[in-house]
Amino acid sequence: MEFIDTKARIFKVTKTKHDVLFWYNTDSFNNETWTPDNKIILDLLTACREKKPLRFQGNWAYVYICKDYWLAAVDHYASINLFFNKKIITHNWEIIKQKPNDSIGIEQQFILRRMLVGSRTTVKNVKKIPPGCYAINGEIHEYANFRELEFPNSLQVVKSFDNLTNHVNGLVLYSGGTDSYMLACQGQDKHRYATITSPDIKYNFQISKPGIVTKEIEVTMESSWSDGLFTEPTMNYKIQALNELGENYVGQHVITGETGNAPLMATHLVHAYVNDPSISLQRYADSIIRLLRHDTHSWGVGEPDDNLENDYRDGYKEISDHFINKLRDTRYDMLRNLVTIYGEEHTNYRLYPYSQNLKWNWYHPFSTALWASCYFQNEIVANPKKHLFYIVATRKKFPMQPWTVPKVGMSIPTKEKYVRTKT
Repeated sequence: MEFIDTKARIFKVTKTKHDVLFWYNTDSFNNETWTPDNKIILDLLTACREKKPLRFQGNWAYVYICKDYWLAAVDHYASINLFFNKKIITHNWEIIKQKPNDSIGIEQQFILRRMLVGSRTTVKNVKKIPPGCYAINGEIHEYANFRELEFPNSLQVVKSFDNLTNHVNGLVLYSGGTDSYMLACQGQDKHRYATITSPDIKYNFQISKPGIVTKEIEVTMESSWSDGLFTEPTMNYKIQALNELGENYVGQHVITGETGNAPLMATHLVHAYVNDPSISLQRYADSIIRLLRHDTHSWGVGEPDDNLENDYRDGYKEISDHFINKLRDTRYDMLRNLVTIYGEEHTNYRLYPYSQNLKWNWYHPFSTALWASCYFQNEIVANPKKHLFYIVATRKKFPMQPWTVPKVGMSIPTKEKYVRTKT
């Protein structure tokens, strides 16, 4: 087996006489950065030799190869994706993709429009490692389900927030949404800020305090970013903005608010369960599929108004079974499954294009394992006043405007009619 990186050499390498470890991470909390010869990497190398992959507080992916086997692992959201066939492993779909020939994978694309679930791709002999999983010689196992991640800070929300947002300096892409607003309030003059707008859309909410000056970057409307496997509506605008900012910004941290609000995007699923616990698992699966298909908050738990399950039988059944199996997971109560099930898939989808554009050193503090653990270890239900951002903002005395005025995030129009970027 061979690991193939891009020309930019994104993954670091630790090589010995008998094996080799390739690794990528954003786990530098407590000022302990991963380097090829420090204890973190030596421990990780030992764990891979014992076939016991490690979990961390940030975002990560790694590949271990020796004479007898290979092991590849992604983090809780698969923020850095790994694909493999019988000969190679890579994080970049362009390197391994072929002409689509997997009928069920192709049906998944038609159904969800922008993504696939599980390990399937559109190519028969190519698989991707799902969120929270690792593979040994192609056999996939779970090891970092974010519902099971626990760290000493998981119940100390403000302390975790400080750890996540204080350990890097960089450029913050400010979208006018709650996620990036929290970064602005926390960072104050520590970062540079770029507000992305278009000729038609300006943000109706600005950073009023602490008075940060943002550089407004006006971008032109274009179709969604896509690599033929996943399609995402906002990445191209961010790339436009970064290119306009110039070469001096390449190589530094680019900080985003992805995807701080994802755990609350299934509010109606929770409300439906509270009002009627007898709703079938199939009905929930049907609703989640439409949520992912339309990328909107407005879909209800009701009768579908399409014929997806008949038009794409095999693909629909596989997606439906994927979600029903998660809902049947008896390790967690039904309410927690519903709170997290959509957020997990949505976050993987939103982070995917960043994993394919690693020219920039992306950092998503609210997509780290530590913040995901904070969500699940605290009693979070679909109520804005129990949202972790609201809790942090209240305790740190941040301005509360985001909870009192209408606002939009990356609301730049796209060509595809089915893509909704306003919320």
